[in-house]
Parts: sequence; C-alpha cells; structure tokens
Amino acid sequence: MSPPWDRCSNLCRLLEENPQYWDHDGVRPYARSSIAQALLCGTEALGAEVFSSILGEGCIVPNSCKSRACTSCGYWQTMRWQREVASQLPDIPYTGIILTMPRPFWGLLRKNRNLLRAIPELAAGVLTDWVRERFEAVVPVVAVMHTFNAKFEFNVHVHLVVARRACTSAGMASCTTFTFPRE
Repeated sequence: MSPPWDRCSNLCRLLEENPQYWDHDGVRPYARSSIAQALLCGTEALGAEVFSSILGEGCIVPNSCKSRACTSCGYWQTMRWQREVASQLPDIPYTGIILTMPRPFWGLLRKNRNLLRAIPELAAGVLTDWVRERFEAVVPVVAVMHTFNAKFEFNVHVHLVVARRACTSAGMASCTTFTFPRE
C-alpha cells in the first residue's frame, strides 16, 4: 500500500536531482536537515507502523517526516494554520499585498537573521498606520514573511492579507470599504 502523500512531487524530484544547491556548508544546518528529512518522508527510513489482522493480512505504513519543508507534511500544516487564522478574522472582503525589502538590505538580513523577526510586524504597521492616517480607522492585517522566492533565491518579502473594510472608532456600523493604491 502506498502512503497517502505524493512521494514523487516536482519539488522532491528537484531537490533529489540538485543537492549541490542545498546540501553544502553555505546553507544553514537546520535547513539542510529539514530538506534531508523531507526527502525521506514516506519511506521506511523514518520508521513505519505495521498493521495486521487475525486473517494474516497486513500492511506497512511508513512514517511521515512532519517537516515544514516537506511538500506533503508542510502543506497540511499550512492548511491547518490557514483555517485557524481564517476562523479568527471577521467575515469581510480581503486583499493580498506583497511588500519586498529592497535588495541592498538582503545581505544584512541574511547575516543577522534575528532582524528578520521584526519584518512582518513592520510591514503590518506600515499598512495599519496608512489606513489610520488616511481614513482614521483600524483594519485587520495578517503578515507572513518569506525569505526565499520561487527560484530558491534569498529574497525577503512579506505577504499581507488586509481587510478591504476599515472600522472607525464608532465600531462596525461605520466601516468603510477602500482600495490600496498600486504604487
């Protein structure tokens, strides 16, 4: 019986075929071990559970890696996180915004990773301040930082989910719909 996750995803195949891009001293040890663990997901290398019946039938189910880097385990963790966040947000329209740190800062952020923790709060603060100044209102914001782009290049940017309705001090009754400028 094959495991429920896709052992041969495109990302898995890409990582297996190109270890020179991630399996070297220039990549943080935690990232390297997470990727290596994810590549073993769904194999008996991580252990397995053996199930059998009194009729002599049975199957072996390999353990999953539970790594955020895994295309399966990370996907399910992301889905669970999204459901948790969505359940806490008001039922109003939202829009997605991406803010990118200028390239000259990337080297500084890569060498001082503790600075990265402040980036999502900074990005959310910029938007909430803009709404407060422009509309004298408050708007819900969820900020998620990414440190790599789709080509696996270091590229600090923040994905923001921002409500398109802002509420004034009078409460929900005085919410106003607005749009963000493109520039």
